[in-house]
Amino acid sequence: NNPSEDYPKISCIDSVELENSKISEDLEFESKFLPLNHDLITIIGGRGSGKTALLDIIASCFEDSFKIIRENENSFYKRAFGDNQEEGNRALKVRLRIKG
Repeated sequence: NNPSEDYPKISCIDSVELENSKISEDLEFESKFLPLNHDLITIIGGRGSGKTALLDIIASCFEDSFKIIRENENSFYKRAFGDNQEEGNRALKVRLRIKG
């Protein structure tokens, strides 16, 4: 029995797509399509592998979440953009595909 089948079916993120985005002289993203498993319950990886960045990039697509991450000292956005987070959010081009 798959543990995720015990929860009610709701909309979930099917994929994340980043367009090539130049944030600053030191930070640039290549275009990337990241399909996500519908049973995804965790993101694993070594220290500095981008787990927080990926989660913050997803969160930045939602206004309520973006308000929270821009205040968190450990967030990707706070570290990458400092006090210029609104400009950074406009520079980063993200598309979420929602399934549900």
